[in-house]
Formats: sequence, structure tokens, C-alpha cells
Amino acid sequence: LDVLDDQETVKICTGYKSGKKIYHSFPADLDALDVCEPIYEEVPGWMEDTSKVRNRDDLPKNAINYIQTIERHLRLKIEMISVGPERLQVVRT
Repeated sequence: LDVLDDQETVKICTGYKSGKKIYHSFPADLDALDVCEPIYEEVPGWMEDTSKVRNRDDLPKNAINYIQTIERHLRLKIEMISVGPERLQVVRT
């Protein structure tokens, strides 16, 4: 998460478009992938350092929104988020 700390907006790829066809997951056909364009959902960035955060509730509001957006698209709960290069720099949710 920390690598996104200085981004004003963050793009999340939610699918791929080829002509009128929409792929909701990564196309397995490499020929189809060649002509696909990514479909992005943009969310506001948080412009705050997250490297010292260890509790999800202490993350910036927009970082929580970013995580919730990914969870909604994946239909699962993210349980651990890296906030730096060190082994213990994680947020457990």
C-alpha cells in the first residue's frame, strides 16, 4: 500500500474491453489480450505515509476506500496489507 502513498488518484483495473466484448477477468487468449484495453475505476489517493500504520482503522480514509473497492470487486476480505519492505510492516485486518 505504501508505494501508492504519493498518488493523487489510484486506478484499479476492473476488466478489459475488446470492441463490444467485455472481459471481467484477465483474458486467457493472448490474441484477444493484444487488442484489449483495460477498464479502470479511479479512486482518490490519500497522500499520507502509511508505513507506520498497523491497524486498518488507522489508515487514511481514502486508503480504506481503496481497499474496500478492491474487496468489493474480488468479493472477498483482504486480511493482510503490506505497508513497507520490512517483514513486520503489515496491517492485519
